Amino acid sequence: MNIEMDKINQVREQALALLKEAKNEWEDVYAGYSSSIENNIEKIKAKKSTFNEWAPLYLYSTAGDAKGSANSFQLRYMGQNVAGIKVNKDSVLLSTSHGSNDYTNSNMEWFNYDCAHKNVNWSGAEAAGFRKHFSMLGADSRPRQLEHKYECMILSEMGKKDKESKFQGTFSGVQPVKIANVARFQMKTPLKASEKDSLAYSTSGGGIDILARVGTGRPTLSVFELKEPNISNPQAPIEQGLAYTIFLRELLRSKSGAEWYRVFGYTGELPAKLKLNCIVLMGDGAKTPKFDDRIIPIEQDEIHLHHMLYKEKNGGIEITETSLT
Repeated sequence: MNIEMDKINQVREQALALLKEAKNEWEDVYAGYSSSIENNIEKIKAKKSTFNEWAPLYLYSTAGDAKGSANSFQLRYMGQNVAGIKVNKDSVLLSTSHGSNDYTNSNMEWFNYDCAHKNVNWSGAEAAGFRKHFSMLGADSRPRQLEHKYECMILSEMGKKDKESKFQGTFSGVQPVKIANVARFQMKTPLKASEKDSLAYSTSGGGIDILARVGTGRPTLSVFELKEPNISNPQAPIEQGLAYTIFLRELLRSKSGAEWYRVFGYTGELPAKLKLNCIVLMGDGAKTPKFDDRIIPIEQDEIHLHHMLYKEKNGGIEITETSLT
């Protein structure tokens, strides 16, 4: 399948124009995020050390969470929010809510869990029952959006330390970006990109599906735009992923770029020439798009377009094809 590169180039120009027009707004907002996150890094590490993550429940954090008091995390099952975690000086507390979001009804609807909890002790009986319920759910359970299930599975594969087991041994050179190397990081952008709507600037924006570092030495910061297995046309995902990758490039070239470079897990100076990956991650049945080795230049920097195909295998994820080497 051939990709419409004219549309890809239009997305490039439109994203750059939108970000340039609103730069005074988003640059200050994201500078505030990075400064607060850096100030909270050690606090986050210290608080996470007070308790263990219990698979299949995983910690997630947004820039807003990490910017705050550094004691609040989202807890997700199959990529769907089911609870919030607060880590205080002498306690870890579980609630079936997070901020203004209450998950009691969705937990019942999707996972048949009908208990509401408010700041119960993580080591107590109520939280133990909560963890047991989700650990006993079968493989046929699924979240509201199937894509979230695959996102969670892929992040779990990325986080494995054993290269031979990661992605069933088919792709080892990747690590997910985590806040303080603790919580899976959900990176929001001020660009709203979807298959139905045209690209737009928005304070609520759109979220990067998976943000990871790919390769050895100085790994390449990579945006993964994930689609569930039945997708047949990769054009829209490429455009979405490219818009988000362009924002990352602009962010790294903004006044808080050096701080964000460290937040993303890098040490040393921000490179004079940046290479970023935009990777479309599709189900094994998708037609392979012909856009590999396409390079989108932005001044001295480059965004490289790639694809990966995946499938479920033995309860995990296998990469069946990739243009990454």
